Amino acid sequence: MDVYEQRIIVYADILGWSNACNDMARFPSLQKAADKIADYARKFSLPVKESLKNAQGVSPESIEQHAVIQFSFFSDNFAISAPVNLVEMIFKIIFFATHELLRVGFLIRGGVTVGGLYHNDAGVIFGPALIEAVAIEKKACYPRIICGDSLIDFLDQTDYKNNVIIRDLNKKWVANIACGSFCAMTDLNKIIEEKLITQTKFKDKWQYMQDMLPLMYNEYNSVRGI
Repeated sequence: MDVYEQRIIVYADILGWSNACNDMARFPSLQKAADKIADYARKFSLPVKESLKNAQGVSPESIEQHAVIQFSFFSDNFAISAPVNLVEMIFKIIFFATHELLRVGFLIRGGVTVGGLYHNDAGVIFGPALIEAVAIEKKACYPRIICGDSLIDFLDQTDYKNNVIIRDLNKKWVANIACGSFCAMTDLNKIIEEKLITQTKFKDKWQYMQDMLPLMYNEYNSVRGI
């Protein structure tokens, strides 16, 4: 390939990771978070992709989709990408990653966009889309995945835009991390309430999440007529 591929790219940072690394009491939660990310990344590793090709009962479409999703991570940040025809699937991965990290006490902040990108099975990643996603993440401030303008333009041409993004309290288009019934929101909110009581440094970040979560779940269930 001698040109960049058009891909959707998510670049995200795990908030509070550095501070947690210096607190031995946080080691169990760090280990759980790292293991969850590593386990998920392995699902898109080359050996797993190769084994799927010979698996019984797996549709060719699923094998093809799995093969083109790439996942790279290092310590407190990770990047996920896929061809633009799999934009909706990448948002599902965002939902999963956010929920899994929330359950072990971490928030994520990032940027998501579409554009030229090189991302291979060895985890090598570069291109203008990554530069844009990193720049968006640096300005995100709160635990949210902000959408780039090029992604919004892309989603405007789809019938699932309202399923995957929402305007946040600051009028930014962000990934809607709601997934499931209000029972799921209740479980997550218990974790958030505990963090608001026990933490001080990132209290504004946890407060943002507590304020946004009901809006996200209301939108998610409204779109689906629930």
